[in-house]
Amino acid sequence: MRIEHLIREYTSMVLFIGWILTVFSGTVLLLKGSIALYQYVPPPTNIVVDVHTYAGFVMFGSSVIHAYLNRRATAMYLRKFFKA
Repeated sequence: MRIEHLIREYTSMVLFIGWILTVFSGTVLLLKGSIALYQYVPPPTNIVVDVHTYAGFVMFGSSVIHAYLNRRATAMYLRKFFKA
């Protein structure tokens, strides 16, 4: 297996895990303003904000790497799209 394929696999996994963390922490932060939620769950601390922020930064970096690794396929799709 070429190193590029291995990096692509790890990049995809990092993007997926980052997406899950961002969705989960974003949902918690969205529900943070709900008074009814505080009856059942204590309000989130700064750790949820930190997880959301760092997961977003990791996803941004991973998406840049992902776009670089898929540049040939993207160029091919764009050529087909604008040719037709």
